[in-house]
Amino acid sequence: MISWLAAAFLVAASLILLKVLGVVDNSLEVIRLSSHSASVFADKALSDRQKEKELQRVTLSLFKLFFFIMAGSAVALGIPTGLTWLFHSVGPGTWEDTLDTTLSWPFILASSLVGTAVYFAFIRKGSQDAGDV
Repeated sequence: MISWLAAAFLVAASLILLKVLGVVDNSLEVIRLSSHSASVFADKALSDRQKEKELQRVTLSLFKLFFFIMAGSAVALGIPTGLTWLFHSVGPGTWEDTLDTTLSWPFILASSLVGTAVYFAFIRKGSQDAGDV
């Protein structure tokens, strides 16, 4: 039971930190910038020089986002992992049991179902909040 709780904390805390640290938003920005780059290539109204300048600007932005996504991901995974390891070093359960639990099909299935339900609950709440305005 301890390994299930620790595994749930590990997954939930990592996902929350990914959102709080802006990794999700930065990833969406990468998609937006990539689409923008493709539209710059297709824009016949721009000269090659203008295209080059715009794509260099986008490239710099993508490089910065890469750094932020990598650093944010490392922190978002490192903090819960460190806390879980520390908990197991002084408390009940073992680190190996928690890792085995996170890789077991029952935990993957359960966390996927719960995660999907939470995702749709937030989507529904967001659409209701937008309707209130």
